[in-house]
Amino acid sequence: MKQIQISGNSDGSRKIFKIYDDLLSEKERQKIYDNLELRNINVKEYDRSDTPSVGTSMDLFAGDLVYDKLLKFIRTFDEILDNKVCRVYVNKFSPDEKPYWHNDGDVITVLYYPNMEFDLDNLGETQFLEDNKTITAVFPVPGRFVVFDGRILHRATTFRKGYRYTVAYKLNRIGNQS
Repeated sequence: MKQIQISGNSDGSRKIFKIYDDLLSEKERQKIYDNLELRNINVKEYDRSDTPSVGTSMDLFAGDLVYDKLLKFIRTFDEILDNKVCRVYVNKFSPDEKPYWHNDGDVITVLYYPNMEFDLDNLGETQFLEDNKTITAVFPVPGRFVVFDGRILHRATTFRKGYRYTVAYKLNRIGNQS
């Protein structure tokens, strides 16, 4: 597990995000990826209400193979504990789409990168904006989980070739379980 702190607020307070690698075997990762590849992921997704749609998504629910398998690992993260799941969905971006900066609101966000290969030149990172001046990027390493404060301004970048998938879990903060 890697922990990274960035300044995400205008008041200079620091927000933390954590990266978890190598939790799933290659066989488990392949099963999840193959499952996602077979799905008809076609609902337009909007980063913000004032932007056009970018990418497509599909909501996932308890009982779904991907939902349940990944949640089993997520529940082991110290940041999650018993936080209530608000929404779980898979994002699918086509090459060269241009996602917008956005935040997820007052939630804890967990992203999972299901793609089976990583090539630095193929891009696909998630970018986090610090103080409106600096970008911190997290590469889409296969099987990687990223846990972060949903209030951090961030955006996806697409692959140059091939579809970029992420599975996103939005969880209420303890004390904000409505």
